[in-house]
Amino acid sequence: MKKKILYIHHGGAMGGAPKSVFYLIDSIDKSKYDVIIWVMRNGPVVPMFQKLGIPVLISDSKWHQPFHGTTVSGMSFMIFLKNILGYFPTYFFAKKLIKEIQPDVIHLTTTCLFHFGRASKKVSKKTLVVSHVREPLLPNFFGNILLKMNSSSVDKFIAISNNDAAPFVQNGNDVTVINNFVNVGEYVKSESVRKEKRDELGVLDDEILVSYFARVSPSNGTLDLINIAESLFSHKKIKFFIFGFENDTPYAKEVKEKAFSNVFFMPMISNVADYLCASDMLISPFKTAHFSRAIVEAASIGIPSIATNVGSQNELIINNVTGFLYTENNEAIEKILNLSNNKPLRTLLGENARKFAEEKFDAKKNAELTFNCYL
Repeated sequence: MKKKILYIHHGGAMGGAPKSVFYLIDSIDKSKYDVIIWVMRNGPVVPMFQKLGIPVLISDSKWHQPFHGTTVSGMSFMIFLKNILGYFPTYFFAKKLIKEIQPDVIHLTTTCLFHFGRASKKVSKKTLVVSHVREPLLPNFFGNILLKMNSSSVDKFIAISNNDAAPFVQNGNDVTVINNFVNVGEYVKSESVRKEKRDELGVLDDEILVSYFARVSPSNGTLDLINIAESLFSHKKIKFFIFGFENDTPYAKEVKEKAFSNVFFMPMISNVADYLCASDMLISPFKTAHFSRAIVEAASIGIPSIATNVGSQNELIINNVTGFLYTENNEAIEKILNLSNNKPLRTLLGENARKFAEEKFDAKKNAELTFNCYL
């Protein structure tokens, strides 16, 4: 008899988490599992999940809210207020949903959805509750709320890095570390795609394209990237591209204003692999611990990454083998120049990165490890 799995996803916007959920569900054995996904917000992820041929349920209430307490969301009065106001409507709805669907397994895509775990334990203690740990918890009262609430309502945790797993491991929870993954086989280095995209971007064959794929935010160190680019302004063949730029915050406006002419801003794109194929290296200047999906994708396409030595993302690079880790901006400048002037080294590190991706970030392997947690 097939098991029924209910996935609970916290948002409607596109990003690393929904892509990982998509790859996971796409890999599931439909002869063993019936899959349903409930999405807290309507948005681009809905048609993406619908392509999987599974029932996609969408929240119809603004009162359904995640309970934030991680370093990604941060904490403010408004976030705290939404946590409080949204908890009980979400909890009571979760009880109703779980009673109707009667799943064997509930998979929460983030620790901010523990209300569904608590509701499940009230409906049926037989239901296995699994939660992904995708972001570090805040090191304060609010992070402790997430730790305690999840610990009392979740049976198994799947952390995407050792850094994110640490508080749950220290708390004695059942934790498995499985890195976020991609379908590595779909990431193919193509000279024709490389030429097409570089022509589109106005990058000549003998120029160096350094790419940044992340939100523009203080925690992601975007202004540090601008400072690095400024220091390399005299090296006319090195160009920096910030992909997914939205000029919608004071910080983003400051980034745009301070950028020299060797920095180019691109809107959100869907075909990330094609633009990575056009790139010579990736830079990820995060200032706080966070998993960088872009490093995984860069490794899969076979280009090296240069990244700050902070938690989570420093688990995605073998220093001096698949890329470089750095602490100060001047180190990043040195590494960029080194790779820019040494094509054989770029090729070697890129080949090593691809092998590392096949070993650590492959969808088939990591999905199977995830499904083992349902047993």
